[in-house]
Amino acid sequence: MSPKKTPKKVLVAMRPQDLPLLSDAFGDEFNTVICHTFEEAVAQLDNNVGLIACGVHFAGGRMFDFLHHVNASPQTNKIPFFVILGSRRSYSPAIVHSIEIATKTVGAAGFVDMGSIKDSMGLEMAHQWFRAAIRKALA
Repeated sequence: MSPKKTPKKVLVAMRPQDLPLLSDAFGDEFNTVICHTFEEAVAQLDNNVGLIACGVHFAGGRMFDFLHHVNASPQTNKIPFFVILGSRRSYSPAIVHSIEIATKTVGAAGFVDMGSIKDSMGLEMAHQWFRAAIRKALA
């Protein structure tokens, strides 16, 4: 019998105040590691990280620094890095679109506008969609 495979971690890098917006979306099926500082997030990078979900406001705006750090290392540059915008209350559609373009241009695997997804699908369907996307990325 082969040994049971350890599930890959989802490294969640975001401000403490943003976690309530996404904790229900993640649910409890994933092995999540929560980091609030750049240094914590870098320290958690290892071979068992299967996906990075990074908030737009992570560590005082260091989202792009973290993405560059991940992409610069051959040990981590294959980890899918998704940028998460939990709420778009203070952003115009043009700003949200610009953030999406910038994140993909510098190497993020994707951009998730949870506010828009919740508005279009409803809260529960948005959470189901989000968890399905994580499962797919971890597969």
